[in-house]
Amino acid sequence: MTTYYKFTRTGRRPTHANNGFVWPAPSGKRPGKWTDRIDNIAACERGYHLTTVPHLLTWASDELWIADGRGASVDAGDKVVFESARLVRRVDAWNERTAREFACWCADQVLHLIPEPYRATCANTIEVARAFADGRATPQELAAARAAARAAAWDAAWDAAGDAAWDAAGAAARDAARDAQTAHLVQLLGLEESS
Repeated sequence: MTTYYKFTRTGRRPTHANNGFVWPAPSGKRPGKWTDRIDNIAACERGYHLTTVPHLLTWASDELWIADGRGASVDAGDKVVFESARLVRRVDAWNERTAREFACWCADQVLHLIPEPYRATCANTIEVARAFADGRATPQELAAARAAARAAAWDAAWDAAGDAAWDAAGAAARDAARDAQTAHLVQLLGLEESS
C-alpha cells in the first residue's frame, strides 16, 4: 500500500492555490473529512494533488501531512491527483526548526564544492543558521551571515562563469544530492517509504 503525503502552507492552505480552500483538519486520531469530489481530474489543473516519498522535496512547504486519496487518480510522476482526498495526520517532526536543520545538513553536503577562497564564509553561515535554529543566534546575526554567504556565492559564481565542466558537475551533483537529501529527510522525520 502506498503512503501519500501532502505539504500545505500554515493552516492547511494549499501551497499553490489562493482560492480560500482549507483542507479539513484531522481530529484526535480521526482523519479529516474527505474533500468534495472533483470530476475530470487533471494534473496541475483539477483534483487533489498528493505525493510520495521520492518527490517530497519538490513540494516542501510549512506543514507536512500523511494523506489518503480515493476515486479516480492520475499519476503525474512527482504527484498523484485524486478525485477526493483527506489529511490523516500531521507529521509533527516537520517544523521550522527541523526544516532549518535539514537545510544546514544539505548545505554541509555540498560545502566541499565551494571554491576554497569562499568556503570558510559559507561554512560560517551554515553554523550561524544551525545556531539560529537552536536559539543560539539572533536574527541580525543570521541576516549578516546570509549576506556574507550571498556575496561569496556571487563571487564564486562569477569566477566559475562560462566553465562547462562546472556546469556539468553541478547537474550531476544535483541529481545525486536529491536522492541523498530525500533519504536523510525520511530518516529525520521517521517517514514510511511504502509503495
